[in-house]
Amino acid sequence: MNTTASFSQAGTYVVRLTGDDGSLTATDEVTVTVNAAGGSGSLSVTSAVTPTGAVDLSAEGTADWAHWGLTSAGSFNRKSGVTQQISNYTRVGTGTIQQFGGTRRFTTGRAGHRPGVRRM
Repeated sequence: MNTTASFSQAGTYVVRLTGDDGSLTATDEVTVTVNAAGGSGSLSVTSAVTPTGAVDLSAEGTADWAHWGLTSAGSFNRKSGVTQQISNYTRVGTGTIQQFGGTRRFTTGRAGHRPGVRRM
């Protein structure tokens, strides 16, 4: 059995769950706090360390990597031949996707590993 609850407004809700198999009935309540959605945000980097030599991301074992905007403003490129751990993005809001040539782009690997920076 699967139960889904959806909330369209921020607030605190009490959800009552009842199970009944015809012989026994059990009820429990769960309090759910829904926070207001954040506004559009920005990411700024105050410090970044770049590798001193060439980095071959394709040779880095089973770690996944992804590039957004590498070949075009809306492109999404990823490493092939590994279990995908990074999904494409979902646009939130009405902003514009842009591609910036020669800028630093962040890449990431397995969960728990620090993101790296690579000059494109």
